Amino acid sequence: MVAVRDLSGRFKRLASKIRPVKKLQVLIDHNYSGGHFCKGEGSCENDDWHLFNNIKLGKHAERSVWKDGRRIVEFDVLLSNLSSCQSCKLEPIPLTSLNIVGEFRKGLSGSLYVKCQNPDCGAVNKATYGKTHHIKLNGMPCFVVNTKLGTSMIDCVGGRDNNFLSTLNIKPINSRSLRAMENRAGGYVEAVSKTSTKMAAKESFQMEMEDIAKQESLEAQKSMGESICVLGVTPLPDASPSVGVEGSWYPLLEV
Repeated sequence: MVAVRDLSGRFKRLASKIRPVKKLQVLIDHNYSGGHFCKGEGSCENDDWHLFNNIKLGKHAERSVWKDGRRIVEFDVLLSNLSSCQSCKLEPIPLTSLNIVGEFRKGLSGSLYVKCQNPDCGAVNKATYGKTHHIKLNGMPCFVVNTKLGTSMIDCVGGRDNNFLSTLNIKPINSRSLRAMENRAGGYVEAVSKTSTKMAAKESFQMEMEDIAKQESLEAQKSMGESICVLGVTPLPDASPSVGVEGSWYPLLEV
């Protein structure tokens, strides 16, 4: 790349191009569509019409899948994500069947797409219902429940997790995702095992050294006869008569 100089001969930095950012949601100026609600089953003439079809969701999000199956929900995480709208800061966001526009599932956890009830906003908020953690600085976070599922697979030696989930009416997980969860959990298990192994080896070494020292002390006492000189321990001349002992020789205790 050829360096660019200005009229004074100094190097000139090229201006970066400004690219427009495409918004993931469509703001509705008027709530005309909000007046169409069905009072009961079979009473709606437009059964195929959906209130939120004009709202764009994420790449892997689905609109009506949240109505089927069971979920593992952590209420503290879900309520904290619904405390206020990310766009207009209106709080709180009510969670009803009328403002849920889609769901993104990732293993045993996922996120709900909830529409703000403010008619002047109408933004779609992504509210996760499970705790997450980061393996790397960049990239999407991982759900804690999925990592724990990988740990359970290691403990069960590749048990039939999908059969268990299907019995509970929880959406099964494909084998590729299960393998990734197991590999991710294996790193944590290996790190913990290394730490615990070092601690156990250190404690074992200390106990072995104490046993050797006790054995050597017993052998030394037996070889020195009935008395032993305690080096460095002598009563002071002005000590109390209760602790005064003539000399520094003490009788050896019978072993």
